[in-house]
Amino acid sequence: MLQDSAFTGGRIVMPQTPGDLLPAAAWSDSPLVRVLIAISVFLLLIALLDIIRLLPDIFEAVSRWKGNVNLEHNLSIARNRDRIAYAFFLPFCLICDRFGFYTPRFLAFIPEGYTVLGVLGAWLVFLMLRWLLFFFWHPSGVDHDHRMAAHRNLFNKFIFFTMLMLLTVGIFALTGTSEGTFRLILLAETGLMFLLSWIHTVQILNTRCAGLSTFLYLCALEFAPAALLVISALLL
Repeated sequence: MLQDSAFTGGRIVMPQTPGDLLPAAAWSDSPLVRVLIAISVFLLLIALLDIIRLLPDIFEAVSRWKGNVNLEHNLSIARNRDRIAYAFFLPFCLICDRFGFYTPRFLAFIPEGYTVLGVLGAWLVFLMLRWLLFFFWHPSGVDHDHRMAAHRNLFNKFIFFTMLMLLTVGIFALTGTSEGTFRLILLAETGLMFLLSWIHTVQILNTRCAGLSTFLYLCALEFAPAALLVISALLL
């Protein structure tokens, strides 16, 4: 029949597997992404010497919970740590966007190549909520250094694991291994960042307050913001 002869062959152009990521070329072709990558490189280059100087303190803070308290004892080092954490924030969000860490349904309304704005917004809300909760409530009887170490030890882990993620992305670019494999590795590194931060938070607070206060702090100031971030990715 005529309709049968009109279509003698074809090929599937839709993704072959569920949840395929945006191709690297399409993602990096976005003018916004290119600008943000350039800004990220510029910020990291400016902070490079400070990052090198901070590395021993960061390694200690990642390997030992006391390292986080020791870092807070030195105000200049703590301020330098904060600046470096801010410098790593944009590269981290770009990795999250590129490898689809945060993909709520509302991002479908954002033009392709600009979804990084939604990712940036989500992480900024997470940080603001975490800071507001810390500002209005913290366990009584905890001195300033231990209180700040409990709150900011996530910054130490964030710097270390974002550097590790950038190294992982570099290996991915050089080896051409499947994106799915590297996405799982990067997600595991992000999960380990939070897990290690929570473990050290418990260890820091347990030296100054009762176990119940530590548990309530962890639920209210650590678990709740993280849970809201996950829920927004699943339900919005």
